[in-house]
Amino acid sequence: MAQRWKQAGLILLSLIAVLCALVVGFVLLHRYPTALMPPGPIASYIEQAILCVAAYVAAVRWIERRAPTELSLRAAPRELGGGLIAGMALLSIAIAMLWAAGVFRLQGWGAAAPLGPAVFVLAAAVIEEIVDRGLVFRLCSRILGTWGALLISSAWFALSHAANSGANVVALLNVALAGVLFGAAYAVTGRLW
Repeated sequence: MAQRWKQAGLILLSLIAVLCALVVGFVLLHRYPTALMPPGPIASYIEQAILCVAAYVAAVRWIERRAPTELSLRAAPRELGGGLIAGMALLSIAIAMLWAAGVFRLQGWGAAAPLGPAVFVLAAAVIEEIVDRGLVFRLCSRILGTWGALLISSAWFALSHAANSGANVVALLNVALAGVLFGAAYAVTGRLW
């Protein structure tokens, strides 16, 4: 029992370290743009995702004193590809259902710069998976078990999207359901890809 609480405490410290790194990094990257990438929102998204991964790996190694096996590169291409395909399929099904219900209408095939939103979504996904599954889910699972972790981390995931444009009760319930699916995928695989 004491070992479980010690692990939970170390995960909590890792969570605090990663969140602090993200806040400090956000402030510094906006105040002092780097020379590594041209200034702009796309570079900022990429830099934040890289910073989050680096902070997570450092926290897991130095605070928790273990290898970050959930980011193992051996199975990454297969698991990341499967995750991307499954995510696109789920999004396509949701859009098809909205279209069939008459509440979605295609307005065109996009603008000349579709890369920005795609980079933002991928960078946000990296940060959210690390924080929400890699840290919050693991912390909750040490204290409450897998079912409790699914419940709490999916609620956390939904609340973290509450300030988004167009957020309402139905949208947040859908985000919570997505959080359950992402948490279940992490619980089954033990990896974030």
